[in-house]
Amino acid sequence: MSTTQTTPTLLNPFPGLRSFGEAEGHLFFGRDAQINELIRKLSLYRFISIVGTSGSGKSSLVRAGLLNAIKQGRLDENETPKAWKIKIITPGTNPIGNLAKSIDEGDKNSVEPILKESTLGLVQAMRPRLQPNENLLLVVDQFEELFRFAEHEKGLTEADHFVALLIEAAKQKDVPIFIVITLRADFLGDCTRFEGLPEAINNGQYLIPRLSAAEKRETITAPVKFAEGKISPMLVQRLLDDVGNNPDQLPILQHALMRTWEYWKTYSQQGDPMEILHYENIGTLSKALNQHADEAYFELNGNQQIICAKIFKCLTVKGDDNRGIRRPNSVKNIAEITGEKADDIIKIVNVFRKAGRGFIMPAEPNIIAENTVLDISHESLMRVWERLGIWVDEEAQAALMYKRLTESALLYEEGKSALWRNPELELALDWKEKNTMTEKWTLQYNTNFKNVSSFLAASIKNQEEETKDKKRRRTLINIGIAVFLLFSSILTLWALRERATASANYEDAMKQGKIAKTQEQIAHEKEQEAERNSKIAQTERSKAEDQRSKAEIEKAEAEKQKRIALEKEYEAQLQRKLAEESSIAALNSKKTAEEKGKEAILERDKAENMRKLAETNEKKATNLHRLSNSHYLAIKSLQVQDKELKALLAYYAYKFNKDYGGKPNDADIYAALSEFNLSYGSRLNSTHTEVKALAYSPDGTQMISAGGEGQLLAWKLSESTTPKLITTVKNQLIKSVAFISNDDIAIGSDNGIIQVFSINKAKEKYKQQIHKGAVNSIFYNDNKIYSAGADKTVKILDASTLNVVKTISITGIPFAITVTKNNTAYVGCDIGAVYQIPKEGRSAVLFSQEKSKINCISVSENAKYLAMGLASGELVIYRPETGKKQIIKAHNSAISSVSINPDNSQIATASFDNSIKIFSTENPDDAPYEIRKHSSYVLVVCFNKDGKQLASGSKDIRISQVNPKDMAETLKENLTRNLTTYEWKEYIGDDVKYEELDLKK
Repeated sequence: MSTTQTTPTLLNPFPGLRSFGEAEGHLFFGRDAQINELIRKLSLYRFISIVGTSGSGKSSLVRAGLLNAIKQGRLDENETPKAWKIKIITPGTNPIGNLAKSIDEGDKNSVEPILKESTLGLVQAMRPRLQPNENLLLVVDQFEELFRFAEHEKGLTEADHFVALLIEAAKQKDVPIFIVITLRADFLGDCTRFEGLPEAINNGQYLIPRLSAAEKRETITAPVKFAEGKISPMLVQRLLDDVGNNPDQLPILQHALMRTWEYWKTYSQQGDPMEILHYENIGTLSKALNQHADEAYFELNGNQQIICAKIFKCLTVKGDDNRGIRRPNSVKNIAEITGEKADDIIKIVNVFRKAGRGFIMPAEPNIIAENTVLDISHESLMRVWERLGIWVDEEAQAALMYKRLTESALLYEEGKSALWRNPELELALDWKEKNTMTEKWTLQYNTNFKNVSSFLAASIKNQEEETKDKKRRRTLINIGIAVFLLFSSILTLWALRERATASANYEDAMKQGKIAKTQEQIAHEKEQEAERNSKIAQTERSKAEDQRSKAEIEKAEAEKQKRIALEKEYEAQLQRKLAEESSIAALNSKKTAEEKGKEAILERDKAENMRKLAETNEKKATNLHRLSNSHYLAIKSLQVQDKELKALLAYYAYKFNKDYGGKPNDADIYAALSEFNLSYGSRLNSTHTEVKALAYSPDGTQMISAGGEGQLLAWKLSESTTPKLITTVKNQLIKSVAFISNDDIAIGSDNGIIQVFSINKAKEKYKQQIHKGAVNSIFYNDNKIYSAGADKTVKILDASTLNVVKTISITGIPFAITVTKNNTAYVGCDIGAVYQIPKEGRSAVLFSQEKSKINCISVSENAKYLAMGLASGELVIYRPETGKKQIIKAHNSAISSVSINPDNSQIATASFDNSIKIFSTENPDDAPYEIRKHSSYVLVVCFNKDGKQLASGSKDIRISQVNPKDMAETLKENLTRNLTTYEWKEYIGDDVKYEELDLKK
């Protein structure tokens, strides 16, 4: 799996998620018919509306298509060509102001008052600004932004006037003004709220049609040809199949093509075309954009990720009708809304708008400042990037709660509503605690910030007073009961008997109350169970879809292996024929030998050797055939539905591979066996939102997990799957954990603090501020804790006291650290350097992997192998004894974690591409085992003490077996039957003698 990297000078012809720009008309293919129709309509009507679904290419069609056609004079074919003044605006939150800025062009005398004076304001403003024989083309892109602006009472009046300016300018003939608007089709019905707009749209409407198959093919192949690249026909067809007839996929297609091109440039031999392999390595249409956006997100530290969520919530919004809408906003406004610094916002935004990403506009190389207006590059980002979809929903829920509060506050002031009580008040206070409610944020939804604050304060005070009243009433009731009991003590025997009856009735009532409470609890648990089952069902549907796609690929592979098996069988037949011919030659030689003496003996020996060689070759051919059959059985086992048959085929695949000299670490065999993960706890039910760190105890009986929500859980692996909560840390992100003993664990956090906890007591023992920045990684060895910090230092601590024993300063930020048994530390940095720190503590650069951040590092028990995972997705294996270094392209996304098996035989890697891969240390170029059990990015992997199991953390925790021999033995113990003779013939063949397994059951 080693790759040879080349660096062709070919420029990427695909813009990615953003729309094509005016200067990229030479790369805009497949739309000639549409451009011609727009030219025709614009010559007939001075107001045209380009309507299409999100992702249909409205902006690109105008900027790269229509504008270039107009500049070429295609609108003036029958008359003298005219000069064109072109203005492009988006309405945003100030449509008339944005129009004025576009017209002003640096003029100190703003035209905004002229525009606001009358509905002919645009005509009056442009009359002195147009030269003779010059036309104005005004493009209003993303016209649907106007509808959100019009939702506010003040905005409705300005929006009405803005629409009137456009319509009146297009109606008159004195000043040559042409209007083009782009509009999402799902907002077409909203146009009826403006007078005259439906009529104007109906006259010059252009509904973007779907691209034909030939046009879609041209959008793929023509840019590649123009940029002097190559693409295989199979990849073109695969892309067309994946896009289908969904126009929403076109920007996703452009993004996937951009990523595929970059991958092809980096990892292909010069002259080779782009292939399906390159496309699959970037995640295909279904995952490429989500993975790419997550890569940018995970380049941020913990605090930056929090600010990042706030930024995207400012740039996106979900309307009352559940439609996602872009919400352009200036850096200054975002800072005021979020309460964050503008410089911090700019740093984060730059990560998402760098070359090759372009998720936020304006893209590089444009420089952004406080007044720069930011916007997401396309609405599809809201639908495809899962993380952004969650943020959009959170913002919508926050806005909904705020609107409910403002309505209730106004009604309360008018005497038409009461103050809020629990549980409503409790939900509102929880919402307030989780959301940044600056006054600027509330202005996005209405202007009743002070009313809401007063209403909440009054509700809290009222709730407290009601609670006090309840306590007073309860006290009075208790006094009354005491008086009653005192009076009852002097009653007669009859009264005592009546009291006994009353007491029995009271006990019965209490029992009924307890029964009712129990029923209520059962109902609540049923409701929670139903919700869990719904989530599980959704996950299973997604998993089934993935398995179906995987099965199709594996079916093709099985056919390939079957062809190989037939070729090997033909080779065996050829060898047998050679053997027969050799035997004949030997007989002839024998006759000659009678006449020639010693020469005959030599010829006979030669014939005998040929016969033995033929037998050996035949045996080799048979073995190759059996090995080929084992691969076929492994792949077939993944395709059949019958669970027992699936298990039998997997076992025989393993058996044939072992009996006939196959590789012990064969990936296909492992894939078949891993379907039956019969060991303890294939999936642990944790409460983590994201698993940040995992570690096994020295005795192998426990495991620690740390989550993004701050929980630290301890798992008793031999007893149950219910963990023990050690602690929940607040306002800090746990980045690394390490066992000090079977009971004590250390954690390192993003605030520079290291803490030691007792598992049994679930209590903190020590706590020290160690670094000025984040603790990126910690490692325990020989009563010392080794700590790598963002302050560019490595510190060695006394594990008993957390006192710093030694500080080593290095160049670059250390992100990962590992230590051998003889106290030699290895440190990986963001600049690609690997430092070796021997026991004496003098650091030295071991080697440098330029331009690639080292995310994680692990050393084998025997110190023979050092494994490093890079941000580029590459795995580096270094042998300290020889200085030999091997680089393997392991994943198509960054490697997040690496672990070497305690038996020194395997290296496990985890990645943001949702997969885990296990490589052989001795033969790392062999195809690795691949585990795809997680539905999201995998953040950490860790082998257990005996090296037979691998724990992995994503949004869940999973335990996977990694030893095919153990897996096969466990599988055999659970078999209940043998293959039938019919099944043997169908899957193994007549040329292999039927044999039954010795089953214990």
